[in-house]
Amino acid sequence: MCRHLIAVLLFLLAAPAWAQEAPQPWREKLYNPAPQAGDLVLPMPCGGAMAFRRVEVPSDGWLGDRKVVIGGSDEAVGHAENNRYAYVAGGFTDPATPARRFFYLGKYEVTQMQVDALKADGACPRASMRGRLPATKVSWFDAVAFAGKYTEWLLAHGADALPGEDGAPGFLRLPTEEEWEYAARGGSAVSTAEFQERAFPMPDGMHKYVWFAGARSSNGKMQLTGLLQPNPLGLHDLLGNVDEIVLSPFRLSKYSRLHGQPGGFVIKGGNYLTSETQVRSAYRQEVAHFARGGPNRVATVGFRLAISAPVLTSHERLRQVRADWQALPRTVTVTSGTEPLDDPVAELEVVKQATADPDLRRRLDHLAFVVKSNVASRNEQRDRAVKVVIRLGAFLGRKLQDDQTRLRAIRAILRGRRAANSSPELIAKTERSLIAGGKVLEENFQYYADTVIQAVGDYPDEVFARQLAALAVEFESRDLRSLIPFAELFKSHADIYRKESRIDRKTWLEQIRER
Repeated sequence: MCRHLIAVLLFLLAAPAWAQEAPQPWREKLYNPAPQAGDLVLPMPCGGAMAFRRVEVPSDGWLGDRKVVIGGSDEAVGHAENNRYAYVAGGFTDPATPARRFFYLGKYEVTQMQVDALKADGACPRASMRGRLPATKVSWFDAVAFAGKYTEWLLAHGADALPGEDGAPGFLRLPTEEEWEYAARGGSAVSTAEFQERAFPMPDGMHKYVWFAGARSSNGKMQLTGLLQPNPLGLHDLLGNVDEIVLSPFRLSKYSRLHGQPGGFVIKGGNYLTSETQVRSAYRQEVAHFARGGPNRVATVGFRLAISAPVLTSHERLRQVRADWQALPRTVTVTSGTEPLDDPVAELEVVKQATADPDLRRRLDHLAFVVKSNVASRNEQRDRAVKVVIRLGAFLGRKLQDDQTRLRAIRAILRGRRAANSSPELIAKTERSLIAGGKVLEENFQYYADTVIQAVGDYPDEVFARQLAALAVEFESRDLRSLIPFAELFKSHADIYRKESRIDRKTWLEQIRER
């Protein structure tokens, strides 16, 4: 009997993969305990899976990116977290809306069960609730290797599920610090003011969104992923529970920029031992890559993955990028002419060609670089200003619609009171309300018209069109879709004024009313 049992075991061990029982798929609550519309779920070995959320980064071209302020103003940690500008862009493009670019970020911290599943070599881990705890005691090298190995597995076993861009397959990696903080703050799903707050909006109180130290929250223990409410992008546990490793190396802050020396790796978000008062989106600390003779693995440090794509995915994409690059401020070769040029870079090129002094030419090259950088910065400021103007126009348009609705209601009330022979005092009061409402409408329309005139005078049409497309994506992300028709109408009125130099008050108000 014993020999027979040993023979059966040996047979099973030697059996080919197709003859062995396939692992049972994990229950959804083990990898996506809080499912939402728009979740991207990728398969894993052992019947597992991992959930991701799409992080929108509105763009206005292949070289378009979003300039944001990250970091904080706490002087005590200014050496590590001082405010600075950062630029974020998405690696994927919505085919239907080119301005809608995005990347994916893990919806939850990578769990121990997911790590074990990828490590499994024929012996899959037992699926359990405890396996939903974040994977910790991982080094930066462990996290990078996990992302690479998972990508390889997907390309072999789930390539159809892995997002791609322009025919090129996507890949998994650690998020950059800028991507991580952009997502942690709420990305395009929050207003600019909310984005720059200490943490994303938490209307139900921090303890409903973050695992931090104390009896009101974690009580000193690491918690299962996905138990609390998500941030505005649908991402869980970005702040608290476990610190999260990002791809970027740690560098000190030097006023509004990072210092030049790269150090260890960066961890973000805080953990279950971080006090409530210290929870913040800007939280960043350095961890050395090595300790005690080997890679550094800390009990409170975990990670989550991002999905990205190559930048230059095809010859056609390269052609498009080159075209956008050529549209940037650049040196223009001028071989003749004596009149001063409007383009300062072209003027510098003329001066450079007029001298044979190599030192002077080098200095002129440097000056041209500075000028080009300043012009590019000015153009970015212009683009942001255009977006603000269009946003204002959209809000004014909706206000004008509300004003007209209110006036119609007052007129109806006035007709009813006159028909009912109401008291003269009541009728007079209603008439005064009608007059006041008419003045408000007129003042708001004048403000709207002035905004149109100023926008047309300050900004070219092609900039308007690009920023309108980017703003529409932001409105959708923040559930402000009702403003998109007003933004489009504002752009239409600007086009009319650009061509005809006139304000058609009656027609414009009718169009606004019917929006």
